[in-house]
Amino acid sequence: CVWCIVKQAKEGVFNPTEGAFIASLKDERRSLEKVAIGKTRVFTAGNVALTLAIRRYFLSYVKFVCDNRIENEIGLGINAYSLDWQKLYKKITSKPAVIAGDFSNFDGSLNSQILHRIPKVINKWYSDGEENARVRETLFEYLVNATVVMGDSMFILNHSQPSGNPLTTLINCMYNMFIFRYCYLILKKKEGAAQTLMDFDKNVSCVFCGDDSILGVSSRIINWFNQITLTEVMATTGHTYTDEAKTGNIVPYRSIDEVTFLKRGIKDGGRRCPLDKETIEDMGMWITKEPNTPNT
Repeated sequence: CVWCIVKQAKEGVFNPTEGAFIASLKDERRSLEKVAIGKTRVFTAGNVALTLAIRRYFLSYVKFVCDNRIENEIGLGINAYSLDWQKLYKKITSKPAVIAGDFSNFDGSLNSQILHRIPKVINKWYSDGEENARVRETLFEYLVNATVVMGDSMFILNHSQPSGNPLTTLINCMYNMFIFRYCYLILKKKEGAAQTLMDFDKNVSCVFCGDDSILGVSSRIINWFNQITLTEVMATTGHTYTDEAKTGNIVPYRSIDEVTFLKRGIKDGGRRCPLDKETIEDMGMWITKEPNTPNT
């Protein structure tokens, strides 16, 4: 129950069985290549009591983040049909070179040390006492060390981010903010430059939405902080980072007209947000099979 989870969390007690997630295979179409190797995706349905407890202690922060989207590097709540797309355009094109990318197996590659930094940032924003901070830290344990029920088995993960939790996108966004800055420091070290983030905002403008990323990069650093070097250093952290279309054709950087974000282009100064043509055409090529639809 919600009360049970919160009461224990106030004492810093994490009870795995109270907030278990239920794993299910995702009902979606997959490419023939992925079908052949049995690469079906799994999603985890969140425990209702845990979901309510998390929303109770985190939702004000989520609203704050959404209200300040894009400017705070997070695209959660972005509306492509509003002025948001122009704000995105202006932020990214404040730097001449553009990088856009995506991850493979992002959820399965997350680093627990970085994940544990996220509630500390959130607690600093709330600044509402030790007990509430302890509750949030403990509730976060239900996500990072998630208990998952699959069939008649139950197991606990150790660097998880279950897809059925109410903070999924927020956590992914904040994780990206950390990991890209970490890579920035690593690449600065390779370049022989001082390992500081003091100049990060001066050199990089970025927006993240889940595991999707788009960055504007200054000409001062593009020779060592680019899509190729980022892909290489991300690999050392256990992440597979590639271009947003996952073509595998990695180039150092592109222009804003050549990239997409959330499967949409950024055209005419952000006034147009054309959806990927393949996505549009694909919609009319299939129909969900159900009893009341003839000839499916």
